[in-house]
Amino acid sequence: MLYENRIVLPHYLYMLIRGLIIIEGVGRKLDPDFNITDNLEPYTSKIIRRRFSLKRLFKKNLSRFQDINDLIDTLPDDVNAILKKIKDGKLVVIHEHKGLNEFQTAMSKSVNRLVFAVIIAALSIGSSILVMAKMPPLINGIPLLGAIGFVLSAVLGFYIVISIFKNNQF
Repeated sequence: MLYENRIVLPHYLYMLIRGLIIIEGVGRKLDPDFNITDNLEPYTSKIIRRRFSLKRLFKKNLSRFQDINDLIDTLPDDVNAILKKIKDGKLVVIHEHKGLNEFQTAMSKSVNRLVFAVIIAALSIGSSILVMAKMPPLINGIPLLGAIGFVLSAVLGFYIVISIFKNNQF
């Protein structure tokens, strides 16, 4: 019925209904005249009487009434104090981000790694162009500037990989 009418219930309520249906099914197998509402009625009426008793409602609402009374007593003074601070230009609003420093640190590390990656990519591409162009000075047929660029990009690449694994952030 719930599924056909697209009624969504909290999980705990669904499990309660399911349990009651199972209990009713077992009860009807044992006794065909079993009616779960008749058997639950004394318990439900006791719970309802307890929940809506005047004593419970009075206790529950007494503390709320005291809180509201305190608020009514102090509200005019509080509002006047705030308005006075606003008029005098002395109202200070303190705004604090929680976890912002950790976020900034993580972002700073990420940006630094990204910059290193772009530099490594540029060094690799530039070195490839130098090697393909056979730009002098050559050592064993390999351009010196191209080889230095490849070595430098390899060293920076290893540095980034080591720092990533060292901090367990991969």
